[in-house]
Amino acid sequence: ISPNGSHVVSGGCDNDSNNGVAHVWELSSGTMVGEFKKHTFRIMSVSISNDSKKVVTGSYLVNERSYLNGK
Repeated sequence: ISPNGSHVVSGGCDNDSNNGVAHVWELSSGTMVGEFKKHTFRIMSVSISNDSKKVVTGSYLVNERSYLNGK
């Protein structure tokens, strides 16, 4: 859950390819507002910055990516 309480990020894998995928959800409406599909393997961890503007995800390969910006 983001520090400002507006969003939550879930991470896992795409059922078809087993590639990592993260979803950003707006808590007030329950609507998915973002999807991130840059990992080769399942996402194992997610973290949201203190200002709620960035998300870092990590997979088995330890390659990290930034996503949510400006929310």
